[in-house]
Amino acid sequence: ETVREQEERERTRYRAIERGRHASRRAQLAEECEHILELISGMAFAAIEQEQITDTSEVDPTLWREWTALFVENKEVPSTESIAKSTEEVYPLTASPQVVENKEVP
Repeated sequence: ETVREQEERERTRYRAIERGRHASRRAQLAEECEHILELISGMAFAAIEQEQITDTSEVDPTLWREWTALFVENKEVPSTESIAKSTEEVYPLTASPQVVENKEVP
């Protein structure tokens, strides 16, 4: 085995190690980004809940400051209902409306 072959094998091994290191770093960054998006969507969901409770489109500034402080501390905004639960179909449609001469019949 020549010195060149050894050098080439070392370069190949080094590139494989570097690819693995970069892939690990990208996976870590992807997890961090996913967590940040979960925090933001939690804030948005809480804002929607607050809008429904107060019947205004603006979130109370004090409440918003509390939520942003929680975000900075990497904590979720408490919610009365989970996002997954809120997207469940509560009352599925079991019948479709009848159509008579292009008009719906109740």
